[in-house]
Amino acid sequence: DESHHKRLITAAAGVVIAGGALGIALVPQFYAQVFIQLIIGLAVTILPAVSAAFALGLVNENALSRRVACNEGLTHTGNVVFAVAAGAVGTLLALQGIFFAAAIFAAGMAPSALFISGSEVSYEAARGGGAGQDGDQPKRRGWRELLLDKRILTFALAVVLFYFANA
Repeated sequence: DESHHKRLITAAAGVVIAGGALGIALVPQFYAQVFIQLIIGLAVTILPAVSAAFALGLVNENALSRRVACNEGLTHTGNVVFAVAAGAVGTLLALQGIFFAAAIFAAGMAPSALFISGSEVSYEAARGGGAGQDGDQPKRRGWRELLLDKRILTFALAVVLFYFANA
């Protein structure tokens, strides 16, 4: 939330996901596949948070629900388009081609993120901040405070358990 480099982080996540998809297609060793999946999984976790922060930083709070709804619609449309493209590539060319298609789609994320003008994003609003009492700036927390916050740790544990159960 604190980062003013959300565009760069999103672009980097796209490049990592694209590289991971290529790695899956080109490196058949089991442990390499596990490592690549781990790296892709870490990169993918960035996307929902940064998407929400962009939405909040681009529009005011009153327009947020509409922006999020539009984002979700585009996300699901993109998923359908990719599923159809990957299915066609896998059926008509080769199953391994699905990963090449995934790499192409993920690589498209990098320039797309960089097309967002940094001057159009309110980074204070993107982190859910605003003026505190008496117009004071909100207190910013460091990594240590964040990692020691029991609410954050409980939430992180719940998310990890959810994904293990979902797997």
